[in-house]
Parts: sequence; C-alpha cells; structure tokens
Amino acid sequence: MLAVLAAVAGWPLLRTMFFSLTDAHLSQPARWQFIWLENYIGQYGLLLDRDWWGAVGNTLAFASLSVALETLLGLSVALLINQPSRARTLLRAAMLVPWAIPTVVSAKMWSWMLHDQFGVVNHYLLQWGWIHAPIAWTADPSLSLFAIVLVDVWKTTPFMALLILAALQMVPADCYEAARVDGVPAFTVFRRITLPLISPGIAVAVVFRMLDALRVFDLIYVMTSNSRDTRSMSVFVREQLIDFQQTGYGSAAATLLFFTIAAVTIRRLGYIAAASLLVFVSVFPLLYAISSSLKTRTGLFSPELIPARPTLANYVSLFREQPFAHNLLNSLLVAGGVVALSLVLSLMAAWALGRVQFRGRGALLMTILAASMFPQVAVLSGMFELVRWLGLYDHLGALLIADLMLTLPFTVWVLVTFMRQLPKELEEAAAMDGVGPLTLVFRIFMPLLWPAVVATGLLAFIAAWNEFLFALTFTLSTEQRTVPVAIALISAPSSFELPWGALMAASVIVTLPLVLLVLAFQRLIVSGLTQGAVKG
Repeated sequence: MLAVLAAVAGWPLLRTMFFSLTDAHLSQPARWQFIWLENYIGQYGLLLDRDWWGAVGNTLAFASLSVALETLLGLSVALLINQPSRARTLLRAAMLVPWAIPTVVSAKMWSWMLHDQFGVVNHYLLQWGWIHAPIAWTADPSLSLFAIVLVDVWKTTPFMALLILAALQMVPADCYEAARVDGVPAFTVFRRITLPLISPGIAVAVVFRMLDALRVFDLIYVMTSNSRDTRSMSVFVREQLIDFQQTGYGSAAATLLFFTIAAVTIRRLGYIAAASLLVFVSVFPLLYAISSSLKTRTGLFSPELIPARPTLANYVSLFREQPFAHNLLNSLLVAGGVVALSLVLSLMAAWALGRVQFRGRGALLMTILAASMFPQVAVLSGMFELVRWLGLYDHLGALLIADLMLTLPFTVWVLVTFMRQLPKELEEAAAMDGVGPLTLVFRIFMPLLWPAVVATGLLAFIAAWNEFLFALTFTLSTEQRTVPVAIALISAPSSFELPWGALMAASVIVTLPLVLLVLAFQRLIVSGLTQGAVKG
C-alpha cells in the first residue's frame, strides 16, 4: 500500500518540486536545464507575478468566506437534524442531495440558473422587485467570486453538517437530561454544553474543509474558466502547465500551493420553517435541472418549473450526437476500479496499522495523512511524466492510477479506525487455528467491517466519479473522457449558443444514480462516521 501511495502521490510531488527548479517545457520534457530559484524569485518569477498574487488572493478569499459560511450553516443544519423528529430521515436525505451531485454538474446547473438573460434567479428577483435589471452573476467582476462562493456553500454545507452531526450524536444524553432537570435555558445548554463538546469535531471539519477549499479547481474552472477575477491557485497552475506548457514555472506555482496548504494544516414552527428551507435549498437546483432537461429549445427561455410541453428530445440528442453512453461507461469503469483497488489495499493496510504493533506506525499514519494534503495540481507535472512513462496517456488506466491519490489516504484512515474497534479475541482465536493474514482480514474481519466498507467505498466512488482535473488533463480523445469532462465540453451546433437543454439532461443522468446511492446508504454513512469517531 505504501509503495502504491508513494508511486501515485510521493513521486509525482517530488518530480513537481524538481521541475520547479528547471526551465522544462511540456512540448520537450526531456530537454531542460537547472535555473534553480529563477522561477520563484527571478525577474519574471512567481513572487513578482501579479497574476499569481491575484490567484492567491482569490483562493484565500474563496476559502475563508466559503468555509466560514459552510461551518455556520453546517452547524445549524446539524442541530436541526439532530432533533428527534419523524422527518429526520427526510431531512437527512434532502441535506445529502447537493453533496451527491458532481461538482461539474453543480457548476453547470448554477451557471444556467444564474444566467443573466434566462436564469431563474434573475427572473424571480426581478419579479419580486428586489432588482431592477438582470445581473450578470458570473461575468460581473465584482460578483463572480461571490457567486462561486454561494454555489460552493450550497454544494459543500452537507459535508460540514455530516461531520458536525457525527460529533453531536456522541454528546452524552445525560448532560442534556441534567440541564433539563435544572431548568437551564436552551441557548445556555448550547453555549456551555453542546458547543464545548463538539468543538474538536468542528475543528477537524474546518481543517479538512479548508484544505479542500484551498485547492479548488473544478467549480471555478467550469463557471468562469480562466477569468483573472476568480482564478484560483490551482487554475493558475494548470494554465501554466497545460495551456502555456511552462512545466518549470507551473511546477513552481504548484509547489508554492502545496506548501501553502501544508501551512494551513499545521421550537415547532421554527423547526418546520428551518426544515422546509433546508429541503427547498437542497433539492430545488436539482429539480430545476430536471425541469430544464425536459424543455424544448424555446421553452428554456421560460423559468417555469413545470414545462408546458415536456419532451425527451434533449436526452435523445445527448446520446445521438455525443458518445455519452461511452463516457458513462468510462466513469463507471474508472470509479469502480479505483474503489476496488482502494478497498483491497486499504483493508490490508488498516489491519497492519490498526492491529499490528511495530515501531514507526504513528509516522506511517502521519505520512498517509500528509498524502491527503497534496493538491492535485501539486503533483500534476510529476503525474503527467509517470503517465507518459507508463504509456497510459489518453487511456483510462491513467485515471485509475491518478485517482488512487484521492481515495487511498481517506479509505485507509477510516478503515484503520474501524479495525481498531474489533475484539482482540477474534484475532487470538484465529492465530491459534493457524489462520493467515489474508484469511483473517477477508474472511473474519471483513464481514464485521461490512458497514464501514460499504460506506467508505461509496464515498470513494463519489470522489472518483466526480474527479475532473486529472480526467481533463490525462485524456484527449472523446472516447476516453469521463462524464465530468464530457459535460464540461458539451458544445452546440452553433458557436453562438450553449446547449443548456443537453447540459441539464447530462447533469440529471449523471447525478440521479449518485443521489439514489447516497439516499439508500445514508444511514450507513452517518453511522459509519459516528462509530469511527468513538475511539478514533
């Protein structure tokens, strides 16, 4: 497992750092010369590049604002769902809908909803008299970053709520019972009991969310492309590496991004109103995408939720004019393969790290955690070299290898936590019967770990299914693309229009299976996070 992790994360990162000291060019990767720190502090180095500092400012502003809003909203949603209610299952399901939608799909849905001429947001704001003229949400330099933050908050608040909900469910009920007997006001209970007890969980959620926000790429790239007003550090790095083919300069920017992230590491009516708002905010964008996918080309210009003349023409044209069925199969093969490899490697690693006592175990766990800090663009140039050396460029095997960097550290950490909770007597009895490690892990431990394996596999599947940067970079032909890239690159017959109907149809097709999976396994996901935190 460590060898695989070193191959897909450590080696590409080291190569990226190496290239940052050279003048390497993507068109001739074998011809380079050492220029040492020229890419960093030279006359045209990063530290004097206004575009780089603009990307840094955009990234910090995006991360700070989005994480702050997601934490506050996530805490509110978690408190709402944690209250005993018959609607708890419905609320939890509604909450998970935005999180299950692929990021590229979210970006396309909200781009359509925020369209300055035909978007449903401007339509209702004008109808209610809140604005007097349509707003170009993603084109106005003063509003574009704010619009992206709002989309990210809608998409990622469920993740924060899920982690905070896991912490809330571990608060002893005796504390609340004693406070109720003493007549302590509800706000005082929250401030003096609940908040201190869940603070460690909130801190962990904020750290992991901040790490993810600092390496944001797909949401900004899809909604505003390479606009200077919203360009993040990850978008800047890929632009230098791929668009301008400046491997050395782009690798220097990726290295600075990596160290930046590493530094950050070191009552009933009210309840019903809040619950209704949660369901509406979570589900409405998906419903509007479904509605748009059933409209005709002229019907798209009307923001009505129920189409006057529903049609499946957008779905038919999507499969007729695009190899979308092939793209779906590609995503399924990549995501399924990544999950299978991740779980097999993680189960063995979890047994070794969770059950076997040996020197350096803590250091290995920290190394695995450190691998999860790597932003994708930080290893892009090294990973590109590895993919070309293996002859896998424009092949699904490249994505299979690259996506392991995203899923392997997470699955190892989660399964280690569960593995530690298994009774030691099982292992002792198996040892007395002469059972080997493989039989012990896959025939004895795995049935007991099945809920954790299913939940972890589902989360890894969603991560691999949604992956965009590696798929965009390592695949070239239409036949090798996965669905996030295929959706982002769907084009219309005319260069003067965007095929919103086909885009929404593709978004619905890609999203509904993930939503159904999350809804079907929501109890396993929540209970898995909760149980894994008991002794972790």
